[in-house]
Amino acid sequence: LKLEEISPDIINRVPIRNDHNDLYFPDDQFQAMPKAGYTKMFENLLDHPNIQVRLETAFEKSMEADYMHVFNSMPIDEYYDYSLGPLPYRSLKFHHVDLPIPRIFPVCQVNFTNDGPYTRVVEWKNIPNSPQNEQFTSITYEEPCSYTENNNERFYPVKDASGKNRALFLQYKQIENPKTTFIGRLGQYVYLDMHQVVSSSMAIAEKFIKENTF
Repeated sequence: LKLEEISPDIINRVPIRNDHNDLYFPDDQFQAMPKAGYTKMFENLLDHPNIQVRLETAFEKSMEADYMHVFNSMPIDEYYDYSLGPLPYRSLKFHHVDLPIPRIFPVCQVNFTNDGPYTRVVEWKNIPNSPQNEQFTSITYEEPCSYTENNNERFYPVKDASGKNRALFLQYKQIENPKTTFIGRLGQYVYLDMHQVVSSSMAIAEKFIKENTF
């Protein structure tokens, strides 16, 4: 998209600053990370006898027959076989490099403002509470691309200023399907940061439990 075609919401996510505040969300009053890290957080969420995890298993609609309700985080347009047309998504290619040196950057993340192929680079050992190895460091460059150029890996919805993409999503959302609730970035076609994912998921679950008797 050209700059004038991008929704102002996207531009406002990265405000211009002239201070040295290095917090990821400098205007948020409360900031935190899971005490034992995100991996342990997800392990705890899945640690329940009623939860089965199946990896490398393609979704098929016939699977829904075994459940009274389905919370689906897949792309909503793909679920409906693109019957109203495809929704555009942005994707990222990750270029990982291991180097035999102690450290490269004094910070976790460096954003690039030029017109090169990468938007940012992350040095993982600079994330708080990360394991330290003073003989090596690992960095990852992020390269933006269309999801069609990256094995259909969808990362972000494309929010255009005209609202055309959002309007198409709402058409998909209006398809009657009382047994399915679409969740997450892809199911709801919306930008969500991690804390918003947690808050949204809890609100959806609370609403479902309140409206249904078992």
